[in-house]
Amino acid sequence: MTDQPTRKPKQPLDYILRQMHDAMEMVFAYDHDPHFVPSADGIVLLELIQKQFAGYSAMAHIIVATLRQRAKEAEEGAEGDARIKSAHDALRSPGEE
Repeated sequence: MTDQPTRKPKQPLDYILRQMHDAMEMVFAYDHDPHFVPSADGIVLLELIQKQFAGYSAMAHIIVATLRQRAKEAEEGAEGDARIKSAHDALRSPGEE
């Protein structure tokens, strides 16, 4: 038996969504403050945040497409397994259990 690496626990998807919302709310706070004037360094950081969000958006698009395909394949596999079991059950003798 080979040792498999321990999987890191995944956070619930709704928790992740909330964290992303909270992060964006922090950015909105700067935009909604009419007295805030960013420094040159602040502009650089805001641009980095924007680039990071854009990168995450592109990555999320790929992940959703990949996981959607995985779910479709699992559903098709489960349907196939059910058909095989049904056919197997139909082939058994009435007295067999």
